[in-house]
Amino acid sequence: MLLLQKLTKALLWLTLGTLLLVVSFYVLLLAINWQDEAPSANAHLLQSTFQMNAPVADNINGYSYFLRHNTQALLPVSDKLRALFAACDRKDCYVELSAASPDVYTLIEEHQALLGFYQHLLQFRYWQEPPLRHHSQIPSYQSLASAHRLYLLHIWLQLQADDATAARQLLQQDLQFWRLVIRHNNHLLGISISRAALQRHFFFSQMLLAQLEPEQQVALAPSAWHEPFSVDELSLRNAIAGEWFLRSSLVKEAMASPFNHWGDNWYEQLRMRFVMPLLLPQATANDYATQLLACLGESQLPELRWYHWLYNPVGKVLNHSSSLDCYRYNLQQLEQHRLDTIAPLARH
Repeated sequence: MLLLQKLTKALLWLTLGTLLLVVSFYVLLLAINWQDEAPSANAHLLQSTFQMNAPVADNINGYSYFLRHNTQALLPVSDKLRALFAACDRKDCYVELSAASPDVYTLIEEHQALLGFYQHLLQFRYWQEPPLRHHSQIPSYQSLASAHRLYLLHIWLQLQADDATAARQLLQQDLQFWRLVIRHNNHLLGISISRAALQRHFFFSQMLLAQLEPEQQVALAPSAWHEPFSVDELSLRNAIAGEWFLRSSLVKEAMASPFNHWGDNWYEQLRMRFVMPLLLPQATANDYATQLLACLGESQLPELRWYHWLYNPVGKVLNHSSSLDCYRYNLQQLEQHRLDTIAPLARH
């Protein structure tokens, strides 16, 4: 009995000691995280990059036009056309198109609304994406990708009708448009969409050239194929700045949200009450700016020692658990795709 009392007392002291240690450590963290950082030079750089472009009126902004028409109700795609798209994403696209030649014309006629939407979109000379403050604001690009694929099929039909001049003009407009878009993308999803569209343009063009005689290849080639991608077109700076702004907005929104925003679960609300004081918005923004610019080779990531994690620990976990895959968004290969496309022309 005496032994049991001693064990109980020891356990009680151990529990109280552990609790006191945890409370003391939390108070120490609060003291360390009492003050946020001032904006860093990297944060200022991304902020100025983000604010550099003047607003563009909706009536001349291609992105605004895209949003107004970006619904399945306005731009439906039949299952038969989707199947043809899927076939053209493979190496045997030309074989599939040749086999489906009688149906391609019919499919294009059935999807004139989709084709007309894309042809009108190509007329815009401005593309400005508004600042993203939440992921829910990111639209679906499925209709745009389908419209682009349909447009390329339309080009193939022009070649089938021996109208290389029309096909060349259509290719010129398509490439000019996507080079405009990728230069003004303000978030990384937009970069992915633009890069995929440019790759699709070059791969489809290479397929077309492979079926033509040398003199026909020269007649098909638009002048835009011969224009190297510029530094601005291959830069991720605008998209990186937009991504930084989005993350900063999400953190500020989380800081400003009432605790019942995190649900009715009392445990979750209590946990957030303890966690949020350890999230410093500007320090998080500074850290993320350094990470993003390191992807561009414009900054170096500092070496984090264990004691660095005591300051803004939640922000550091947030940034480092969702670090950017720098190579995933690399655009340098687009220039190689362009060179591969015009390589057959250099032999003539």
